[in-house]
Amino acid sequence: MVVGCRRREALVGDWVAGGDYSSNDMTRLGPRMLREAYREHRWLPLLLRECRSMDQARAELQWMQKELGNAKEVFIGCLLRARHYPLQYILGTQPFGGVTVQCRPGVLIPRWETEEWACEVGRRFAKALAALESRGTVPKPIKVLDACTGTGCVSLLLRQMIGDSDITAVDVSPSAVKLAKQNSIACGLPITVVKQDLLLHSSSICAGSHLDLLTCNPPYIPASSYRRDCTRSVRMYEPKLALISDLQFYDNLINSWLARTDAFVYEIGDLKQCEHVIHRISSEPSLKVNWHAGCRYDSGGNARVVYGYRRKARLDLATIFKDFGILMH
Repeated sequence: MVVGCRRREALVGDWVAGGDYSSNDMTRLGPRMLREAYREHRWLPLLLRECRSMDQARAELQWMQKELGNAKEVFIGCLLRARHYPLQYILGTQPFGGVTVQCRPGVLIPRWETEEWACEVGRRFAKALAALESRGTVPKPIKVLDACTGTGCVSLLLRQMIGDSDITAVDVSPSAVKLAKQNSIACGLPITVVKQDLLLHSSSICAGSHLDLLTCNPPYIPASSYRRDCTRSVRMYEPKLALISDLQFYDNLINSWLARTDAFVYEIGDLKQCEHVIHRISSEPSLKVNWHAGCRYDSGGNARVVYGYRRKARLDLATIFKDFGILMH
């Protein structure tokens, strides 16, 4: 288990001493469910506090038994889950497409929504490059910047799928930069990881280079809706730096990056953020005539990505992004 010893002891100690087990969110589960859970396995009631269903609690117990092995570590993991501690921090890893990344406290845990669009982007670019090679055209390595990289999950997945690519991953968090470097080594996928503030020092990132693709999963939850939109586990343990913002990163995209890239894929939290980007592109004459842009929905039916590509670029971006989402400009 990767939880720091002092941190783990504090969490478990607080749980044992604080009477938190009998709090309202536990009793709302109902005594019958708790009795049934205890009869099946004495640690399942601990997991129900966060899982809220028997099926999910069973699955988490099985994952911990498989990954942690030692019964003591599994029990401590169950105690931590009872305190809403994220499962990925307990297990220490998270699968992401064809790679598995290490997860550590202080760095945002990769989400399935991000995995979904990143896999699709990687698949489309890999297919386009394979088509060029089959025609005897050997393309130069594509240049990608993955901003707000966190664990490095997106950049590592793209490196694996695209192959011959020059990928830079950037984050402002020292913890994220350290972990992304560790994940690059552990996965055997070389990328360049840079610590830099995207909002303050965009011009110094990949200076003098033109990008084929810019990806970003920025903080996008407005402070006003943070408590409403995030689960207790997220609010208690995941870094606010990677979660809370609104339009700043999308304005930075328009102001600092569209002149330096041929395509972009930015995760969003709602349709308004997508519409903001589309409005800015369609409102500026030099961008309006040179760019297509649109919105992609995830498999849950939520607006998840704003994307765009130049009408003229060295790659056939119109084909790469065909039916990727809904073009709005």
